[in-house]
Amino acid sequence: LSLCSCANITPSKPASISQDTYTNLSNYQGHEYYQACMVLGELVLDDPILQDIRTKIAAQASTDLCHTYLLAKKTRESHDVQRYLQHFPSGKAQLTLWKTHFEAGFPIRFVSPYIDLVNLYAKDNQLALDKLISAIPYVDASFSELLTDRLAEIYQYQPTWVLQRLKAQAISDVQIELIIRQAAYHHGEP
Repeated sequence: LSLCSCANITPSKPASISQDTYTNLSNYQGHEYYQACMVLGELVLDDPILQDIRTKIAAQASTDLCHTYLLAKKTRESHDVQRYLQHFPSGKAQLTLWKTHFEAGFPIRFVSPYIDLVNLYAKDNQLALDKLISAIPYVDASFSELLTDRLAEIYQYQPTWVLQRLKAQAISDVQIELIIRQAAYHHGEP
């Protein structure tokens, strides 16, 4: 009965999984931070979360890849996508991303959602394509195969443009031939 006398007290609304994960994001580091960002990328993000990310980026308090990734993935607005692509690492700097992805417990054959988002835009965005290409000289065999697959898919749709961008970044003829052969394989050619 004493509980009933507190009728004016209403239970607080539980935080959503996305709100709880986002609120605790700053408590994570390394591969745990990466995992939390990947989870957030798969959840519906409420407007207050997206607004908080925008506010942090606008105040230049965050040029964090996770924040720019979440905004680009969730809004698909051209300025958010361009900001993400600008902050996505180039060349050797991508090795840290691949390493964190692997340390986070993702299987080698599972491509980082960060890279998949770049790949999505690489079909018609030069910066995105150049970012993917820039990693070729630095990735190891397992990640090289994944990257070659992504570039081969794009090559199927834009062969002249992809070839031009590969040559502009001085990618070896051997690597270019691998991409072309992989594209032919995807297309069903022997």
